[in-house]
Parts: sequence; C-alpha cells; structure tokens
Amino acid sequence: MGWKAAEKLIRHWKVLRGDNVMIIRGKDKGETGIIKRIIRSQNRVIVEGKNLRHILNYIDYCQGALLRSMLHHNQWRAKDSGKKHIKAGEGHEGGIFTVEAPLHASNVQVLDPVTGKPCKVGIRYLEDGTKVRVSRGLGASGSIIPRPEILKIRTTPRPTRPESCESQCERLRGQGRALCALRCRKSYGRYHGREEEEVGGVDNPYVFEEHHFTSRVKSEHGRIDVLQKFTKEAKFLRGIENYRVAILEADPQTFVAPSHWDADAVLFVAKGRGTITTIREEKKESFNIECGDVIRVHAGTPVYLINRDENEKLFIVNFLRPVNLPGKFEAFRAPGGEDQSFYSAFSWELLEAAFKTDRRRLDHILKQSQDFIAKASKEQIQSMSHHEKAGRIWPFGEESSGPFNLLHKRPVQSNNYGQLFEVDHNDYEQLKDLELIVSVANITRGSMIGPYYNSKATKVSVVLDGEGYFEMACPHVSDSSQQESTGSIYQKVSSRLIQGTVFVVPAGHPVASVASRKNNLVILCFEVNSKGNTRYPLAGKNNVVNKMEREAKELAFGVKAREVEQVFGNQDEELFFPGPRQHQREAIATRYPELKQCKHQCELQRQYDEDRKKCMGLCEKDYEEKKDRESEAKEREEGEERRGQGQGHDDWVDLEKRLESCESQSKGQEGLEGTLCRLRRKQRYGREEGKKRDEEEEKEEEEENPYIFEDKDFIQRAKTEHGT
Repeated sequence: MGWKAAEKLIRHWKVLRGDNVMIIRGKDKGETGIIKRIIRSQNRVIVEGKNLRHILNYIDYCQGALLRSMLHHNQWRAKDSGKKHIKAGEGHEGGIFTVEAPLHASNVQVLDPVTGKPCKVGIRYLEDGTKVRVSRGLGASGSIIPRPEILKIRTTPRPTRPESCESQCERLRGQGRALCALRCRKSYGRYHGREEEEVGGVDNPYVFEEHHFTSRVKSEHGRIDVLQKFTKEAKFLRGIENYRVAILEADPQTFVAPSHWDADAVLFVAKGRGTITTIREEKKESFNIECGDVIRVHAGTPVYLINRDENEKLFIVNFLRPVNLPGKFEAFRAPGGEDQSFYSAFSWELLEAAFKTDRRRLDHILKQSQDFIAKASKEQIQSMSHHEKAGRIWPFGEESSGPFNLLHKRPVQSNNYGQLFEVDHNDYEQLKDLELIVSVANITRGSMIGPYYNSKATKVSVVLDGEGYFEMACPHVSDSSQQESTGSIYQKVSSRLIQGTVFVVPAGHPVASVASRKNNLVILCFEVNSKGNTRYPLAGKNNVVNKMEREAKELAFGVKAREVEQVFGNQDEELFFPGPRQHQREAIATRYPELKQCKHQCELQRQYDEDRKKCMGLCEKDYEEKKDRESEAKEREEGEERRGQGQGHDDWVDLEKRLESCESQSKGQEGLEGTLCRLRRKQRYGREEGKKRDEEEEKEEEEENPYIFEDKDFIQRAKTEHGT
C-alpha cells in the first residue's frame, strides 16, 4: 500500500444544502435529488435517497458514527443491494436498514433552474452589490440559481440561557469542553446584548409581527388574519384601543362569501384586481378595484367580493373601528353551513314563518357546507365583474361611495429618495366622519423618511413590500426608576421591518424609517385622530429649528446660532433623505471619486478578504500622497505668483492676517518653536516674504524698549561682601 497525498479541501463551496442536483458518476448516474448534508471536512455530500449502502452494525447506526466508520475502513464497495438484515436484539428491533452514503462533491452538479440540465455554478454581483450564484457552462441559461429555502430556517434554537447550551458540552472532555462552554457564553452575550439594544420582537409593544395575527378564516383558497388588540401588551396604546387590523388573502379566480361586520371599515387594495359588491339601503353597487384603491364600507353593510385576476393573488388590508364593544368585532355570515351561518341560531318555526317555506327546503339550503373563500368558474367571475360602476368625484358631483385610487393622485411629497401619497376627507368624503388619513410611503432603496412627528394623529403602519427598519424616540419604555429620578428619559425603540409587519407611532413621537439597500420599502399608514393634525419635520430645509429666531437657537442649544444653522440648515431635501449608508457613499463619491473607483476595482479583482484589505490600504495611501503633492504644488504656485507681482501694502496686510496663528505661537519664543514656525512660514508663503518678516522681527528686538528695564540699567549705590 503506497503513500497517498491528502486531498485539498474545497475552500469556497458553490453547492449548498438543499440544492437540486444530478449525479454524474457512479451507480446512480443520471438520477436527481436534494442535497441532504454537506461534509466539508471530506469534500463529500449526501444526496437524499441516493447512493444507498448497508450499515455495518446496529450500534453504528444508532450512534450516528456510520459515515466516519465506513470512510476509515474503506467499505463503500460492500454489497450494492443497499440493505442489511439485522436480527432483533436487546434494546432494538430487527429489520432491513439502509443509509445514504456520501458522494464526492465532483460527482454531482446543480440543475439549471431554467433548462433543468446539470450545469456549472458561477458567482456574479448584481448592481446593488448582492452576491448571487448563476448557471454557466455549455448549454446553460446563465440565470440566477436561488438560495435554498431550507438555509433560511434555523436548525438549532437560539440559547435562552447559557446553562442549556453548556449542558450540551458535558459529553466533551478536557480542552474541548472548556472551549465549548466559552462559545456558549459568548453566543448568549451577543444575542441578549443585541436584544436589549434593540427593543424589538415580542418585547417591543409598538411592533406586531406574524405571530401576533390569528386566522379567523382559513381555507384551501385563501385566509383572513386578524391582528390582536393593540392594548394586549401595552396599556399606553389605549388611544387606539377601538381599532383593529385584518388582512385578506384570496387566490386567483375565487369568491369571498357575503357577510357584514359590526364595525366601520376602510379597505385598501395592496395587490391584485377584484370586484367588490355592497348592498346598502336596498341598493346594490359593484365596483372593480385594483392596487391602490381605498373604499369605505359602513358598519352592517352586506359585502362580498371576487378576485377576477387569473394569475395574481388579491391582498386587502382592512382597518376597522368596531361600533359595539371597544376593540371587538365579528363578521356575520348568512351562508356557510349549519355551524357558520347566523340563521342556525334561530328556531325552525321562526324561520318557516319568516321565509314562508317548509323546513325541508330550509334545511337543504342552510346546511350546505361551503368555504368562506371558494373557487369560482371563469364564467361566474366574468358575470360578476362586468358590472363596473364609476364613482362620482366629490365635490363636483354627488358624494361617491365607490373607491378612490390613492396611487393615481399626485404625491404630496416626492424626490429621488421617495414618494408620499396621501388621501383625506378633502379627496374622499367617506373618510370625514372617521377622522382618518390613509397614506402610502414608497421609500427608495437605501433611503429614509423622517425624522418627523405628528401633532395629534397616531399612525398605524403596515409594511406592504420590501425590508428595512425604523427608529423612534419614546419615553414610555424607559426604566421607571430613572424616570422618577431624572424626569423623562427617551429611549430608542427600533425593529426590523419586513412584509406584513405592523408598527404603531403615537402622536408626538419622533420617528424615522429606513429602506434596505436591496429594494424599496412600501409602507401603508392609517393616521387616526387626524383632524387638525400637523406633520412637523425634524430634518430637512423646512425643519422646526430653522423657523426659530437666532436668539432662540443660541439659548436652546447653548452655542452660537451660526453653528446651529450649519447643522440644521445643511439638508436641502424634504421628508425623504439618503439613508445612513447611502449618505456615506455619496459623501465619499463627492469628495474622493478616485478613492472610490480604486476600492471598487479591489472588490472586483481580489478574491480573498486579506488581498482586498491590502489593496484598499494601498488605494488610501496613494490617494493621501496624491493630495499632499497637489497641496505642495498649489502652495508653490501661489508663492511664485506673489513674488512675480511684488509685495504691496495690501498684500502685506493680507500676509499678516494669514500668519496671525503662527505668530501668536512663536512671538516672544526662542529656540526650537520659533525656528519651526519661521521655517513653516518660509515654505508656505515664499522665501522672500519669510526673510523680510524675520529681518523686521530682529530689528524690533534690537531697539530699546523705554518701558522695559534690565540688569544693565541699575546703578550700584553700595557694594559690600554680603550684598549690593
């Protein structure tokens, strides 16, 4: 048996757990499967249900040491049947056991998501800097290979206590056990430190995520989720206690059964196309609705709708104000079966008299079980969707009960960093008695909105699309002991924002929202108690500080008014601004375009992190040297220009002002400090000017000063051995 060199491990894996691959070598050549596990220490992968081999014994199978024992004993070429008969013994049952054996990483290839054929995997960077995998090679489509969904799921739960993590280290010994315990403590500290820094998740009373919703209706073709009461976890949100949020999701070509609510509702179509039908005061009205439509449904109005699109789902956000019990509402259904129809609560005798029909027919109709969201045929959808009725525009005609499209209106605020669309009772009369404003903020990726605050309105926001985060200044989540001792203490309340997140911003609370660099952040806002509300910007050219008098600025901030204006008057945009990272990139691009271009080349050309850091360091060093050379050249040109023009009286006065700081340091000083200052002056403003100034200073020192008396000015009146 000869010597064999150790195989070089793969450093950058382009095949991931969860990828759909094809086996290109071995007994299962040509078969496809999902990668179940990657063994990086051996350059091998395990494909689910492929390359089956029998186990050595039951003990190895139970202890999970099968892979290691087979590799060490080189027994992968054992029986190809993939089965092993094991007799029943003490503590285990008998049977036939198989296991997937590892395959070398070179024996599998990822399938092209477009062509479905095996391909090589390359790396590409998108315009926003996102790193993605793409298919390449002969016959490949070059499309992006998506990241497997299984990698987004956390396999091990976050440690809640360091003791639970350290208990898993007990099976180790020696240094390994100590190292494992140290990692547990570090992981616990990082996780809980970040959790305390950002008051988010379940500890944030202003943020509501997916687990705060309850499914009122759930069927094969859609669902209706209702958010919990706002005051369930935070009693200080009592101002919006009587409001609820619900979200409807309906598949294409579906019908949502008729019902009425004991609540006034405002519906916003977030996605899709549909038709809504209402029956009010013995009059039926049908309206085609699309993305951006806002429609009011009065309490008790029977309503039903359809999704008339053949491909796209219908998403509607429902903002409700109950009219019976504060914060509680119900949807009353007429059809739906014996248990789901409100008719089932009445006696048969009463129903027979009311409908003038016998019990048999009533029983046949009312006991038919039907989903609240059901599939409809194409003909049924077309029949119900062609009754479009255009709503009249108020105030030029009669009050319109139809929808108002928010996105078709001109934005109230717009620039390169975002747009704000807003509708109030002046645009849509149906919102007047609700004192409600509905708005949509479309924040450009990498940008932000705010900081600002509302004077009276409490804002309930729903993230429709994109990702990002928000920050808010709040006095209610501070430590009570600190509040008693030092007064109101403001704490940062922040949380990530993803699609479906709901967050509340009370009146008077300064807030700002930032979009991620990947895509835009679209936020739907319902502003409650909007009558007389004013939005006060805290940044931008129209911020509140810029409206103050100079004396007020000085007294408020304790510095000169000019310094305050330099900070608060530096932003030219309104409401929407570049985000933190985008602002930094724009500042670097404006001041140092060559440095940015050099670093960009380092990112593209260098493969390893260490090489990229060295390359960027050289870029910064070269740029600093270039700046120094340009500064020295400019100083030499200025000195030569002054020497050529001569030094007049005005030039001399200007020179004295420019040298004021240097003279203040060197005047009256001898030795090294005075010499260095004179050398700097000669180098910066020319040799002749410096020489001329030095001669004048020496001349002034030689002249006698009548106000100064030294040792030579004294006359000896008496001189003895013990004194003078």
